[in-house]
Amino acid sequence: MFYRLSIETSSYCNRRCATCLRQIYPQRDDIKPWFTQNFMPTSMVYGILGQAVGMGYRGKICFNFYNEPLLDTRLPAFGRYAKQLGFSPVMFATNGDFLNQAMAISLDACFDYINVSPYDDNSEARKSMTQSWFAKTRIRFTNGLHFGVHCFEGDDEELGTLIDRRCPNPSRNLAVNHRGDFLACCQEMIPHFGLGNVYDSPLEKLWNGKQKLNEVLAHTTGRRNHPYCCTCLRGSAKEYVTVVQNAPDCSGEGNPQ
Repeated sequence: MFYRLSIETSSYCNRRCATCLRQIYPQRDDIKPWFTQNFMPTSMVYGILGQAVGMGYRGKICFNFYNEPLLDTRLPAFGRYAKQLGFSPVMFATNGDFLNQAMAISLDACFDYINVSPYDDNSEARKSMTQSWFAKTRIRFTNGLHFGVHCFEGDDEELGTLIDRRCPNPSRNLAVNHRGDFLACCQEMIPHFGLGNVYDSPLEKLWNGKQKLNEVLAHTTGRRNHPYCCTCLRGSAKEYVTVVQNAPDCSGEGNPQ
């Protein structure tokens, strides 16, 4: 069974971080839907959660993928529903740009924790104030770094430190993008493995199909032979994963195409 279910309930993000796949993905026409605000229907979000329960899954639910979740006003309702179904933990990650006290009140207790990456203000005062807005939901602050393991064309200094590590993504993370595409890897925005769509097939059937892919990708040779895996630093000879040491330039609003 997968260890995390990620649902991209909407498409848009207000940031344009230099190392995010949204900015460096070379086939720009393929990801145009991510630069306007599109929403997965509420009925589909609830349907995916219900199907996961039917599969016996009660683990981690993450309500974002390559989007900024706070731009979706339905987020508190999604969190409450997931917790009512017994999922744990229920969380999402955000840049925190839209997080204020009023929004915090609506989110508190709907989620077990929230990962916040305060790009512009990572001060202790900002962290203390943000945490004070929540009585039940834990806030985890991250340094906002991106793991640009696909399509990154920077030099060694820009890439930062390379760490030898196997790729765990195919067998651990179950992700559905805002168009309903079933993804094999957390470094995908659009599908590259032909696993199907939640509008066409039930979740369990899609997961069983992914299990067959996992058997292939579990071997180093299989990962290297797949075209998309060959663009990933984890799929290189030493299975490298990129760790950007310094926070990327995330200034500006919107996402230029």
